[in-house]
Amino acid sequence: MKTNKKRQWWIAAGMSVAMMTLVACSDDNDSSGNTSNELREIELTEAEEQIAVKNVDFAFNLLAKADECLDENSRILLSPMSASLGLSMVANGAAGETKQEILDALGFENLSLEAMNDYNRKLVKQLTALDKTVTISMANSVWMNGDFTTLPDFAHRLEEYYEAGCTALDFSQSGAREAINDWCADKTNGRITDMVDQLGIETRILLLNALYFKGKWKYPFDEKETGRGVFTTTSGVQQTVDFMHAQRRCLYAANEHLSMAEFSYGNDAYRLAVLLPERGVSLSDCMTGLSGTEWLALHETAGFKLLDVRLPKFELKCKENLNETLQALGMEQAFNDRLADFSNLSNESLCISTVKQSNFISINEQGAEAASVTQSGMIATDSSTAMDSPIEFHADRPFLFLIVENSTRTILFLGKIAAM
Repeated sequence: MKTNKKRQWWIAAGMSVAMMTLVACSDDNDSSGNTSNELREIELTEAEEQIAVKNVDFAFNLLAKADECLDENSRILLSPMSASLGLSMVANGAAGETKQEILDALGFENLSLEAMNDYNRKLVKQLTALDKTVTISMANSVWMNGDFTTLPDFAHRLEEYYEAGCTALDFSQSGAREAINDWCADKTNGRITDMVDQLGIETRILLLNALYFKGKWKYPFDEKETGRGVFTTTSGVQQTVDFMHAQRRCLYAANEHLSMAEFSYGNDAYRLAVLLPERGVSLSDCMTGLSGTEWLALHETAGFKLLDVRLPKFELKCKENLNETLQALGMEQAFNDRLADFSNLSNESLCISTVKQSNFISINEQGAEAASVTQSGMIATDSSTAMDSPIEFHADRPFLFLIVENSTRTILFLGKIAAM
């Protein structure tokens, strides 16, 4: 039996950095010529459209499992895209049942590594070129401890599909942690600066994914309309917070449990979607059974409506340990020092020790800043026809929010606000 090692992987949303550590066991980048900034879409094949749906399902599954580990008033911020990209890189080094469990957790149970890698490469390259007014950047890197080396094919795959360069460091030296944290800070515009708090001598390799998003609303909120109001938490506590306010036409849909409004950034390529439970319906009840498929079906029914919007300003930074979450999604062997099989990564036996996500997001009158936060929104116009009665959309109680790329419905950030 080979001896295995543990891995740590962190993901930061808002500024999203995903870092995976394996140990031995016992700025706007538009190269498309889109100078006029017209709305562009990512064209997907029929097979790629199925992958896109799986990505959305993974996002909601990740949120649901993470929520089970926290109390009802917790605030959650995740970057499903960063998690998916990070785990996809890891899958390239896995074999046998370990690899299959990772693919199953991602929702890619019937997908080959080549199809997954091709889709991820296409998505990453095109996402950054959709809107010149939105800053979105993604980066990957591999950090190896001392004389640890990866197999050539694994390194080639990460370079070809994920543009992940490899750096060798002596993790026992004090400057190693600083070097990795400096990389994270550089790729997230200084928002994630403390990704690595320590490096154990047993750590063999770190895989990082960094995702950054900053976008201005297509129609900013007027700061003069911002005022104090009451937000009622899940447990009934009333908190006084700043609410942005506007009356405008937004993409809107509703069912018996919740309503959804989408707010556009820039040229409409990215939007912020807010899912708000109906009054008298708890957020936990809404989340029960809420899947990516259900959300996509709700989106298909959406139309432009005149809304009276009250949306709280907020800033959120948090770290989440995703070990238990991913194991609940069926990814168990990768964490097991006896069963993990990363024989396509290295001749040395490895396993995952920790998966963490460090996230940041800020929502205000001008827009949003986050890592791996992609907000797709389509707002037709700020004007309204004369006889419309506005629909109340007041987010003064717990809600979910998503930053989404519109054409593929890729979820860059996904969060839950149960308290301010």
